[in-house]
Amino acid sequence: SNTNFEIVFCSSDRDDASYNEYYDMMPWANLGDFSQEETKKRKQALSSVLDVNGIPCLSLLKVSDDGTSVELVNQDCCGKVRSAGAESFPWLPELVNDCNEESEGIDEQPSLVILHEKCSDEASKKSLEVLKPLALFYKDKAKTEESDVAYQFYYASEEGALSERIRNFCELGEATENKMQVVLLDIANGMSYYNVENFFGKELSSFTKEACEKVISDFEAGKLEKRTMKTG
Repeated sequence: SNTNFEIVFCSSDRDDASYNEYYDMMPWANLGDFSQEETKKRKQALSSVLDVNGIPCLSLLKVSDDGTSVELVNQDCCGKVRSAGAESFPWLPELVNDCNEESEGIDEQPSLVILHEKCSDEASKKSLEVLKPLALFYKDKAKTEESDVAYQFYYASEEGALSERIRNFCELGEATENKMQVVLLDIANGMSYYNVENFFGKELSSFTKEACEKVISDFEAGKLEKRTMKTG
């Protein structure tokens, strides 16, 4: 890419020695002298603004051409870097993610997850065709209202660690041939989930944008049966 960018190292180290040892391996800029209290306050303020809840965290910011404003492009690019490397820069967030590769936000907002690990490639294509317009609608709505995105959308096209945990925690059983399963997670609300398979038939054609919208509508109206994940 011809885009100019700079990486700034923001440390959560507890002492100067740890910081110096770690930063000596870094070619990046930093927030200032780590031993100074002002630098630590600056880091804490930045973590708060960017809603950093864990490390490592790689946030992508875009500065306006006139230098008067900053836009948060991606709150955490770590998953993108791990899966696609530096070549995938600028690491823009996807509207819909494979939960086994990128699950940022799945424990923060209600998340509609489509599991079809042993289905055809057509199932993956279908799930993205249905979910992307929904995800775009809520992204645009959040931008207009200057609020957080209300819902996240994920799928699993192959078996993986997170999709397996979702199956276990939500008692969905093992992935089976040509079977698509849908679950609505609300982890932030007491590790809750909603089994919404009754909104969809057994055929791939039953997985539609309208059916997904009905799930969300009934969720917001309190019509769905709330269950608690079996994590023990």
